Amino acid sequence: MLGAAVLPSVVMGAGMFLLPESPRYLIQKGRVKDAEEVLQKISGSTNVEKELREISDTIEAETQYSSQGFLHLARQVLRNPPVMRAIAIGCALQAFQQLGGINTVMYYSTTMIKMSGVRNNTTAIWLSCIPSFMNSAFALVSMAIVERLPRRRLLLSTLLGTIIGLSHLGGAYYAIG
Repeated sequence: MLGAAVLPSVVMGAGMFLLPESPRYLIQKGRVKDAEEVLQKISGSTNVEKELREISDTIEAETQYSSQGFLHLARQVLRNPPVMRAIAIGCALQAFQQLGGINTVMYYSTTMIKMSGVRNNTTAIWLSCIPSFMNSAFALVSMAIVERLPRRRLLLSTLLGTIIGLSHLGGAYYAIG
């Protein structure tokens, strides 16, 4: 069963040899004609000049910025309050995600189910599919409602749900000893 996870990796690894070079890479190496051919092949359109210009403009802008040096750019970013606020919020959300423990529950759900008294491995595996299914189902629900509801309300309500769920889980394990 564990070896079955190798198959997608092997297919993906073999498929990488069939992929064309990145148009961005080709433009950086001065192979604009090759980049145009790859873009035409990928997009199915013969009119890719606009996209080629955008890629070239991005490379040119990055070259300009990189000539200023990393520390100069970092100082500019760190002195910009809206950017700093976005960075702080992103880091805090990631910390809540990691420190919240829900990843541990997802990864070790089969072991946790067995610890709760289920002796049959097959039953434990199937029962561990329930949290995974719920995670997938509510990811679809969240994609459907994320643009309609305020993100702050969604964040706080899901955080509250996570706190309640993990508290119940911890309390259950504490009760069974």
